[in-house]
Amino acid sequence: MYTKQFSILLFAAGLSISAIAQKEEKEIIIKDGKKTETMKILVDGDKVTINGVPSDKWKDEDIEKFRNKKIIVNVHGKNGMDFDMPPFEIETEMIHSNTGFLGVITEKADKGVLIKEVTKESAAAKAGLQKNDIITKVNDTKIENSDDLIKAIGAFKPDTKINISYLRDAKENTVSAILGKRMETNIRKFKMDKGDFNFKMPNSFPFEFGENPPMPPMPGRPRLGIDIQDLEEGSGVKITDVDEDLPAGKAGLKEDDIITELNGKEIKSVDDLRSKVKELKEGDALKLGIKRNGKSQTIDLKIPKKLKRANL
Repeated sequence: MYTKQFSILLFAAGLSISAIAQKEEKEIIIKDGKKTETMKILVDGDKVTINGVPSDKWKDEDIEKFRNKKIIVNVHGKNGMDFDMPPFEIETEMIHSNTGFLGVITEKADKGVLIKEVTKESAAAKAGLQKNDIITKVNDTKIENSDDLIKAIGAFKPDTKINISYLRDAKENTVSAILGKRMETNIRKFKMDKGDFNFKMPNSFPFEFGENPPMPPMPGRPRLGIDIQDLEEGSGVKITDVDEDLPAGKAGLKEDDIITELNGKEIKSVDDLRSKVKELKEGDALKLGIKRNGKSQTIDLKIPKKLKRANL
């Protein structure tokens, strides 16, 4: 819902830099005459919070805050990146989508998709679907993940009657639902004031140049959440920074730890560890051999699986 609309707004503002920033803080300042409102957006991997609230809790109509207002955008990245742009105005309108709307937020479960939230007054609510129900079928289409549910519901127009099979307390049930109309926000006009773009990238930003420069982490690739550097002598890599919210930080790795092994294989250099990390997949369990204050120990670490969620 709102995440998609914010993506449109941020893209229009020239802020599609998630691929190169490990952690971003976006600040949107909305000016309406003498009144000023600040919205802080924190992007940390797949997590997006707006004024401290998860983005999937915001509603489509909240983007109406931006209608015909002056907006200033600033970005302050974890690595010292700064970005700001001249104020701009947008004009939006709410339009009806031509696809049906069920009104649930889901995530993958063992036998289908688990309902995490039901939108009030939606088709799902009127049909009696509840939080923690597991949807298994839409008509005769089997539902195994949130993408299946999105495709199944998206194949129908509003006011279409469908049958939904679901599990509640391990009992199988079927209910009929009449799909509602999805409201979407369309940006009608975008106007920017005169002014200069300001962009600053620190010398320590993790880009390297050469014949075959390694790329920074891309969205979707599992990350441990550490910055590392080669040792002046011997094998291994030294941790120079740890993101406490990512797997390495949660596993207890600390700054100045020296990584010597990954799953029993010696780590000789930054390039060596980087090549091994590229092979990691969601759900992988790792054993890191480290030295801390000269003493060897083993750290268990797991790359979490990303649970898909959808708002239909």
